[in-house]
Amino acid sequence: MVLETPYRIEAFPVSEAREAVLDLHRRTYFNFDERFTGPLLDRMTDGVAGMLDEAEALGPEACRVWLALGRQGPAGSAAWLKRDERAQLRWVAVLPEARGYGLGRQLVEAVVEHARKSGSQDIYLKTVDRLEMSMALYHSIGFVTVREETAPLWYGAGHEIEMVLPLDP
Repeated sequence: MVLETPYRIEAFPVSEAREAVLDLHRRTYFNFDERFTGPLLDRMTDGVAGMLDEAEALGPEACRVWLALGRQGPAGSAAWLKRDERAQLRWVAVLPEARGYGLGRQLVEAVVEHARKSGSQDIYLKTVDRLEMSMALYHSIGFVTVREETAPLWYGAGHEIEMVLPLDP
């Protein structure tokens, strides 16, 4: 059951959404499991900060961030990055206290719709294992797993998953 939402979804240039994305990642994943504790959480958010720097360097025509905004401030995020003929979904996070309103779905669907309108042939994402709620959301929208492999991640060797959603022209 999806609750009536007290949130609105708005798009921003990465430069305006940077601090919100970092804060959302810290708060969403804080103590989620052993990979998101203490110095490992700091390492993960440092990695997100580096990716935000790279995205900002691409310019506003190649990166956009959607935020779910409520009375208490940002409660969720998702981003679109242009990658030649492809699009990439990045930085999906919804605060635990904001779940149940369908924000994750609204954010991802906003990114997918933007990618479709931008002429991308598909949209892909990379995630890690043990994020069952996220994986269920991506599958329900139509993303399919195309690659799973052990990769160096912020906490050491981990299980990275790549998913793709083909887009209609």
